[in-house]
Amino acid sequence: MGAGDSLHVTFHNGFSGTEFVLAPGSKGDTLRGRAQEHWYSGPPFDTDAGVSTAVRIACPDTGNGGRRGPDA
Repeated sequence: MGAGDSLHVTFHNGFSGTEFVLAPGSKGDTLRGRAQEHWYSGPPFDTDAGVSTAVRIACPDTGNGGRRGPDA
């Protein structure tokens, strides 16, 4: 994959985490790729977590122009 055609999303808590590397799939609203787990302790420190998919969905109509209200 070249620059600009992939998305990297990482969730991490300081000890372990997962990185998703996604790229456009055959459908315009779908990204496909792999998930990689990272561990503070090991080995192995990095493991392939498998296939990952992200699908675009419509935001719910909140009745306020799409703006989210303050959290309670």
